[in-house]
Amino acid sequence: MSYPEENWLNRISPAVNTAGTGPWRKNFVEPARYLFDHELVAVAGGKCRVEISGRIYNLDNFSWIIIPPGLSHTSTALTGVKRYWVHFDWSFISGKTISAICVYTPGKPDKSQLRPAPEYVPSEIQRGKLPANSPVFQLLETLTFRWNSDHEIERTSCRALFLEILLRLLSGKQSGTKSSLPESKIARQVKAALDQMPDQGETLRNYLANLLEYSYEHLSREFKRVYGISPVDYLNLLRIEKAKQLLQSPRAGISQIAYACGFNDPTYFARLFKKHTGLSPSKFRNQLI
Repeated sequence: MSYPEENWLNRISPAVNTAGTGPWRKNFVEPARYLFDHELVAVAGGKCRVEISGRIYNLDNFSWIIIPPGLSHTSTALTGVKRYWVHFDWSFISGKTISAICVYTPGKPDKSQLRPAPEYVPSEIQRGKLPANSPVFQLLETLTFRWNSDHEIERTSCRALFLEILLRLLSGKQSGTKSSLPESKIARQVKAALDQMPDQGETLRNYLANLLEYSYEHLSREFKRVYGISPVDYLNLLRIEKAKQLLQSPRAGISQIAYACGFNDPTYFARLFKKHTGLSPSKFRNQLI
């Protein structure tokens, strides 16, 4: 089905829910999750893979994709990669309250909380690639800076800026509302810390307490409000994903892999691995051979 630009691009009035940028190290895997809103992901350097409901999309320099809500997806850094992300709704709704942006599996999203695109927005997944001289990445840099500013006027201006970004992406021309997640910055800080947490050493509680100026209970509460699971559960998802990679080598023992991924008890590791994958570590490895 054809969707002439004038039939829908002129009608969108997006609202930014959160935005950010940062590097991912090679082989980093973001565990599978479901979004409540839409997410624009743009890659400024490196390569990554996004899998959405079993379909794989490869992103490299200057590529972008918009991930819709309600579909299970996971992302993998194939090299070191710099990413920009913007969670948004296609239409601004006055008084809208947002309690979370996603939920990680095995959790399931409350379908009543999903915010799909209006019917006039094309249903297919939007994606593309920009020329190296595109101004979009500078616009994303500015948007990220403004969104994370403490000045209300800076954050409010993100709506107009993001509309320009979408128009440039979707028209192919190359040419905010105040956040309803007032403490989502805390959740993002926790997630960034967990993504970089070494596999051995400090306990999770001490690790976060030493990095961030809040009690562990408050950090855990904010993280779960935004992402739908506890920091412990998210860290376990990261470690299970790493274990899947290590199990591809037939030389490493199961206990060795458990310790390498940060589990002090191989039996607990095996039980947790089976809970998330449906297979024991050894059976998972046998399927790969």
